Amino acid sequence: MDETPAHDQNVTHRYTVHYPEHEPRESDPHYRDFDAYRRKTHATAKCAFGVRTGDFTQCHGPLELPHAHRVRAAKRRRPADA
Repeated sequence: MDETPAHDQNVTHRYTVHYPEHEPRESDPHYRDFDAYRRKTHATAKCAFGVRTGDFTQCHGPLELPHAHRVRAAKRRRPADA
């Protein structure tokens, strides 16, 4: 039987994280990032689905800052070799 040569393979992990309803919490270690982002973008924020598809019929209620911002902000601060 022949050996399989060394090779690379991409692996993707996907997680679902549940965040219960909550008010902004100044005790949250990411509150400062959330608040700065909200202040910078709240006046011009648009429903991402509507922007992407051109169909704003599914966009209802006030926009809220997604927890995904926390992940993106953390990745930007991470050193390149981490």
